[in-house]
Amino acid sequence: MILIIRPKTETNTIVNDLEEKNCSLFLEPVSEIKFINLKINFDANGFFLISSLQTVKALALQKKIDQQFLNNANFLVIGNKTAQRCKSLGIKNINKVFFSSLDLIDYLDQNKQINELNHLTGSVENELLEEWSKKNQHFIKKTILYDVEFISKLSEECCDHIKNRKFDFMFHYSLKSAEVFLNLINDSDLNYVLSDINHLCLSHRIADGLRVCGILKERVFYAKKPEHDALMLQFDHIRT
Repeated sequence: MILIIRPKTETNTIVNDLEEKNCSLFLEPVSEIKFINLKINFDANGFFLISSLQTVKALALQKKIDQQFLNNANFLVIGNKTAQRCKSLGIKNINKVFFSSLDLIDYLDQNKQINELNHLTGSVENELLEEWSKKNQHFIKKTILYDVEFISKLSEECCDHIKNRKFDFMFHYSLKSAEVFLNLINDSDLNYVLSDINHLCLSHRIADGLRVCGILKERVFYAKKPEHDALMLQFDHIRT
């Protein structure tokens, strides 16, 4: 059985793909996304970073967003799928699309023409970008468009599945969610999760974080590119 801990609103694609493969799966969302309706006056001439699909959804829900902002502002985007959603929203000037936060940092280190970057994001920090920004005179400013709220207890059904060793695979799209999940597991079941479940990660960074959390190196796998399709290819490779 496969355990998925993403928010319910973000699971449609992976659920459909896994069901087509006749996989048994269990959904245990450890977080919930709550969008904030802000009155924001964006600088239409500024540079903005969008790093998640949730940000695009949050922008779409802003009732009084200035169309001039979407038409004229300059955007850096992490993720091809996120870039596609940005275009669907009406964003015109996507200067560059990156595979990961590390790719973005390499670009910013080499291109000094941007004086300040406004990260349109959620309440969970991107530690890589935060650390880089502090070293570069707080170059990246943040505008919070949505809150991520985490659960304080796993469901009884999920706990029973863990106790009875039902899970073979677990998918990870967020290091923070994985850390929250691991902290909620009973001590008697933790070794099973760390040693016996195969953990598939959307990115190399998440995989590194899981190893730091104590998951065995040989049980951690990651997509060659931080994209859903690449993650599914890795899953197919492990299963065979």
